[in-house]
Amino acid sequence: MSLPFARVPGTETVDERLPLVDVWGAKARQLSERLWESSSLETSVALIATELRTQLRGCVDGRRLLSPAQRALQWADQQRGLVRVDELADHAGLRT
Repeated sequence: MSLPFARVPGTETVDERLPLVDVWGAKARQLSERLWESSSLETSVALIATELRTQLRGCVDGRRLLSPAQRALQWADQQRGLVRVDELADHAGLRT
């Protein structure tokens, strides 16, 4: 599933190239403007990473959009990827 990164289901975009504006709308235009103004590759990469993290933590009307699996991935990101698979499964609600 491509959510929360895209408003278009992943099954509809297999083997396709879409302009980011078609997927993110106004957010893509804003990011594009900030990228054009960035002074270095490192700054550009940081801007993109920040936007992806913002999308991952996205909220609508104050409600989080993250599924249990997405929350587990967010937790793994916060741990800088240094996680055990069983801990990741616990955070995703896959183990009993």
